[in-house]
Formats: sequence, structure tokens, C-alpha cells
Amino acid sequence: MKKQTHEITEYSGLDELLNTEVMKNYNSFIVSMAMEYASETKTVVDFGAGIGTLSVIFRDKYSIKPLCLEIDKACNEYLDKRGFARCDGLSTIDDKFDLVFSSNVH
Repeated sequence: MKKQTHEITEYSGLDELLNTEVMKNYNSFIVSMAMEYASETKTVVDFGAGIGTLSVIFRDKYSIKPLCLEIDKACNEYLDKRGFARCDGLSTIDDKFDLVFSSNVH
């Protein structure tokens, strides 16, 4: 497996990301722990958002619309279908955010 970089954006773990969608309790727990320590959070960057599994929880459970940072093209297609704002690098973010969140990023 090639290391993912800004130039090499293909991610060979797309199937694994799709499989983690069914881990509802685990995914909800991960986001709830972040929110426990950042309870006043209104804005979030999901760093390495993948297909947006955890971003969906931020949106649906906490009414937070995260900005998804993801460099993989296939993952970005999922993020677009799910209606998330996205970017492919920190240097493109001009706004301030309450929380930069990352989970299960390799």
C-alpha cells in the first residue's frame, strides 16, 4: 500500500470505511467523547473525514455542520453526496473553528 500524500490521494481502505458505517454505537461514542470535552462547540473540522461517517453524527445528533478535510477523491464523492462542505488542506481554511476533530486516521 502506498503512503497517502497530497500528491498520492488514492486510499486503499475505502471498503473498510464503508464497513465501519454499521458500527453505530462505536461511532456515536467517539463523537460523544469529543463533545463531552468541547461541549460549547458550534463549528468543527473533521480532519481526515473519510466518507463522513462521524460527520453525519455531528450533523444529525448535535446540529453541527462540520467542514470535512479529506484528500481522497473517492471519499470526497461520498462527502459531496452527503452534502458536506469540504476542503483538501488546512491552508485553504480561512475561518476559525471550535474543534478540529480526527479519529481513525492512518
